[in-house]
Amino acid sequence: KKSTHQVISDKLSSELEDVIDADEVDKESLMNALELLLEQITPEEKLLLLLKYKEKQSLQAITASMNISESAAKMRLLRAKEKINKLYEKQLKDN
Repeated sequence: KKSTHQVISDKLSSELEDVIDADEVDKESLMNALELLLEQITPEEKLLLLLKYKEKQSLQAITASMNISESAAKMRLLRAKEKINKLYEKQLKDN
């Protein structure tokens, strides 16, 4: 059975892959939607997600640059992804 972390990570990764694979019109629309979601989380959460998924930095590089432990980085990434997913689901329900 997958852990909650793995399910959320898989969902977020899948959605990011959809953005990458989308045609240019869809990609722009999806990137705008993602940017709106990122504006609704804390600067630290945004930084963590961007470092991990946009900059493709390793967990070790993130921990070094942010001066936090690996376990703290993992937990903060998990919480940030959960927050983004909840905001995304709320946005889908509202539209």
